[in-house]
Amino acid sequence: MLLALPELPEIEHLNHALAALYQYHDGLRTRFLQVADGSWQAEVLPPGDFPERLSFHDVSSLPPAAQDAEMERICEQIQASFSLDQPPLLGAGLFRLGDARGGRLFLAAHHLIIDTVSWRILLDDLALALGQIRLGLPPAFLGKTVSFRRWALSLEAMARSPEILDSLPYWMASSDADSLPVTNADGNDSRGGAARLAVLLDSEKMQSLTRNASQLLGIPVETMLVGALAWALREWAGPRTFTIEMEHHGREGEFDLSRTVGWFTAAFPLMLDLRDTRSAGNALRIANKRLRDLPGNGVPFGLLATYHPDPAVRDRLTRMAATQISFNYHGKLDPETGSGSDGTGAPRICPAPEKHGPERDPASPPARQLEVTCAIIGGALRTEFAYLPAVYNHDVIRRLADSFTGALHEFLSLENLPAAERFSLTGIADVEMDGQEWQSLITELGVEGPELDESE
Repeated sequence: MLLALPELPEIEHLNHALAALYQYHDGLRTRFLQVADGSWQAEVLPPGDFPERLSFHDVSSLPPAAQDAEMERICEQIQASFSLDQPPLLGAGLFRLGDARGGRLFLAAHHLIIDTVSWRILLDDLALALGQIRLGLPPAFLGKTVSFRRWALSLEAMARSPEILDSLPYWMASSDADSLPVTNADGNDSRGGAARLAVLLDSEKMQSLTRNASQLLGIPVETMLVGALAWALREWAGPRTFTIEMEHHGREGEFDLSRTVGWFTAAFPLMLDLRDTRSAGNALRIANKRLRDLPGNGVPFGLLATYHPDPAVRDRLTRMAATQISFNYHGKLDPETGSGSDGTGAPRICPAPEKHGPERDPASPPARQLEVTCAIIGGALRTEFAYLPAVYNHDVIRRLADSFTGALHEFLSLENLPAAERFSLTGIADVEMDGQEWQSLITELGVEGPELDESE
């Protein structure tokens, strides 16, 4: 993550703040060791001396283009410098660009110890610590929440709870998905790195999409995005059943993890039967119903696949998880909500526009043949399609991305649809109610609902 700073902090202050984060957040002191049977184990080290991982680079004498190139080169080096058995798996680079451009702070962390929510926690704490140090105060953070270790040790017991076990029939009833078409000759070759293609939906359109999702349909933005992806897949591959690996942040449950740094994730397969789908709106309705019906927001799937006492069940769920497509919506990563406006004099921290190198090893193949990632940055929606060039050519992915964007534009015009059509997209019509209940709901909403048989 490359951050823009209107002014550079003192290097000693920044080192002090990073050391305070290392001492305070257990996740930053985690290392990973490979044991005799080839498996990996995580170990959280006790607080101790902070192994300095901050480097300073004065590139102010270079022209802007050369500054950007040098920053990108150094950022790539920092990202490639981690060793799993030597914490912290966190690196930092501070850049002086000159009076006209201010400074940049690059932070990199291995995904094994951090997720999107963790980044927000760390940025807030870093800004707080810098402000306190600048005032001559020792860093003092908000109270701790449940540790990653305690959460991890609770998972097996959680998997055996009635609530989780009762969701098993839902997952076991899922049918196998149809295979995606292969467009290149080496379709079974997963070697080599991924190619990437990104598309943008500007901030004005994204605001309209968010408004349509919440005010017109009462659904999350994520559902809109999944509906658009579903229709794009249907237009590309034809009528079939798709299974998409969804990833949520995984912080649901009985524990308070709101200030815990770590990689909390809940991945699960979402089956979408699009064999009879004829429009983007219909794909949205199907996606909405499937997401609404998920047990426990998808969390039970991973618990059952890992800890269910029956090996046959674990094997079946593990095979179901091996999808060809994945989707992850990170939510807002908006520069306008940067950290550091707390009156302590700390520089405001927000994302910078310059390139900072690939966020994963370019030579590492993606976990899925097609990985779709969305995030709101600067108010605009950025969607990245990562794919295997040995499986799909660029033109195919470009058409898929165009279909995805086209579906989002269709959803932008939902306010022009008759109320009855918008009503059908919500999926409320799939809920079982008797005639009197339907009439009461329709009257309350002020729309014309679906026709009801007199026998209902």
